[in-house]
Amino acid sequence: MSVKKIHTLLFFCFFAYLHIVGQNPTDLRTEKIFLTTPQIHYTVDDTIKVRGLLTSIAHNHSTPYSRFVYVELLSPEVDSVIARNKVRVDRKGKFSTDFIPEPDAPKGAYFLRAYTRFMQNFSETAFAFHYIAIGKTDVMDDGIIDENVSCEILPVGNELIPGIPQQIVCALNNHLGYPVKKQILALTETNGDTIATGTTSDAGLAIFNFIPMPGRNYIVKFSGMGVNKMFEVPAPNADASKISAKLKGNRLYFNLEGKKPRKRHIFAFDNSNGLSEIDATTDHGLIKLSNPPSGPVTVFLTDDTLGILSQCSIIPREAWYPSLKTRDSINAHSNLNYTIEGITVDSMTALVRFVPVSSTAQPPTAEQALLFSSDFQSPLPLPHINGDRQQTAIDMQAWLGTASFTRFNLAEAVRNNCDLYRFMPEFNLTISGTIYDDKRAKHPMKHGQLVAYNGFDRSVTDTVVRKDGRFIVEVNDFEDGTEFFLQAINSNEKTINAIIELDAIDYPQIGVLPQIPERRHRLNEADVTIGESGKGVRELPDIIVKARAQKVDKSNDKQFYSTRMKDRDEIERRGYLTLFDIVRDMPFLRIVAVEEEKEKETSTTSSAPGKLYYKVFTTRGTSTLSGNNALPVIVDGTVWDVEMCASLWDTPASEIESVEQLSVAESLLYSGKGLYGALSIQTKSLSNKPRESKGRRCWPEGITPPLKPETEKEIRTPKAKDNYNMMVDIITKDGKIYSLSKQVTVTD
Repeated sequence: MSVKKIHTLLFFCFFAYLHIVGQNPTDLRTEKIFLTTPQIHYTVDDTIKVRGLLTSIAHNHSTPYSRFVYVELLSPEVDSVIARNKVRVDRKGKFSTDFIPEPDAPKGAYFLRAYTRFMQNFSETAFAFHYIAIGKTDVMDDGIIDENVSCEILPVGNELIPGIPQQIVCALNNHLGYPVKKQILALTETNGDTIATGTTSDAGLAIFNFIPMPGRNYIVKFSGMGVNKMFEVPAPNADASKISAKLKGNRLYFNLEGKKPRKRHIFAFDNSNGLSEIDATTDHGLIKLSNPPSGPVTVFLTDDTLGILSQCSIIPREAWYPSLKTRDSINAHSNLNYTIEGITVDSMTALVRFVPVSSTAQPPTAEQALLFSSDFQSPLPLPHINGDRQQTAIDMQAWLGTASFTRFNLAEAVRNNCDLYRFMPEFNLTISGTIYDDKRAKHPMKHGQLVAYNGFDRSVTDTVVRKDGRFIVEVNDFEDGTEFFLQAINSNEKTINAIIELDAIDYPQIGVLPQIPERRHRLNEADVTIGESGKGVRELPDIIVKARAQKVDKSNDKQFYSTRMKDRDEIERRGYLTLFDIVRDMPFLRIVAVEEEKEKETSTTSSAPGKLYYKVFTTRGTSTLSGNNALPVIVDGTVWDVEMCASLWDTPASEIESVEQLSVAESLLYSGKGLYGALSIQTKSLSNKPRESKGRRCWPEGITPPLKPETEKEIRTPKAKDNYNMMVDIITKDGKIYSLSKQVTVTD
């Protein structure tokens, strides 16, 4: 079966797989990534170690489809990608990598971004983002409340409909931008009548339920620490259209409020059931979902052209929640022992982190990142998940009520149905492109083959070329910087000097990055200039900067150096006298004297005896010596015939730089006769110019070497003594996501 047919068969098999495990009726599966780092603040000399988890978002299925993740370091200041790593994930979706900032990199805010090719089918806002700071620290919360305290007031569903029960969310922040907790807010009318009071949570959120009346205005009052402030509530809008929803198990109730458009559509989406259209002929109703939702459910109200008029997102209630059990005091830098009650260990993937309690920047949890921030955007900061699950659920639902769904465009999803996937999951590393058999790259090579030779591990992969010159070759995993040699072979099985154009890799643009919380200094800092005379000058001591150097160890692969190559070091160490001695000492090679017959004379006399020449044979892959397995001899890039080699073997070893047995693919660079490879000899003086290569050398993007991951059975506690929040992020096989935390003390 040809490679083209195999690729076609695999393509249709994959789409059959989509329909088998996918969501119905509209398959909008994707993948999501959770990123984490040991800390948030770094200096320019620190190595940023990144760990992550790739998971699919589908009912009863959490194993990722892709095998590779792209992790990037972004700078909002220069609006560009500073570094990009391509990392392989393990069978559970875990991966790790690291970045080293440049010494002259600007100090400030940075983002880590991660995505797969499959995720590129959807909005780039659904990629995983993780905020870090290099060379700067965040302003700490001083807990002071002054006249600069602010309160953001947002209606749930973004509109207030008069005459019916409505809900607003109030977010109280101090001047530095931190949430103000445990403070009382009062919802009042402008005439001073108090409607309701509420207390802000740890996330600074307070929720009010009331019935706004037409023509009336409302304010929220704050009074604390001698500060009295009032904040206006958005005015009710009688012309607005709004949809609300409730969820009980797999039963979804919806209700239209305010102005009800005559021509309308109603859709519901969640990760467990996909996208479904609801009967919109009634103003309220019930839909029974096929599967109980494991994450937020979003209901959309649209006009006849699929423009969104209103949306509502709700969180399903959990009947139970797993609990984290470990000792309150644990030893530093020791194996961690913990248990999770309610879930069997074999049915989940866990990621354990220790975050100092004193840290001002709390990293997000997997539950936040995968269920909320990857699909929704809100003007309010995302609340942190803490040990109080009941209050956290209330805060999350309040935040979700002010958010909008962003993972995909609803109108495009409805119109395109399941035909959404331009980028498919990556299962193997591939090289693709087009081959032209003329120098002006106008005429594609029809059929034939392409050979890809990996210069690092010496593996050879070939593939067929289509009639339009296109090829796709799947190569073994290789690290970044690995050199490949590509050689075209036409339909007549001859190597040709073809033009090989590789496909350019299309990376997503930077786009709109998440907002960085503004942490303003309460007092203006004094301007301090370094190196100038006058007040405020600071003298810096002499500083010795140690340059970072990457150590590259020479490969000591015995198979390579002992059986395939004798380099200068090996030649001097062994004390060879001549080239003959070097070749004779190489395994799998035999240098044999062969009698070459002279051309027969025209006379009737018998021909004279032939002259003796030396030939080199390989015993690798064959047990006999014959003319077929005689190796061509290449001296300084030029093929020498038998007569030219007559005096070669007596060359002193001191004049030889290296002797190498080339593979079949390497020998194609110089000769088409090397069925078993070739013998390449490099002398100290290159007297002959090497032949022009008929192929192309390339360095396609490979895999960045991953960090050594911690096994789940050997998780180490922190080395430093401190109070930590032990955070455990869990993804079960059926796609449920949990984030647990417990405060522990690390001691000696």
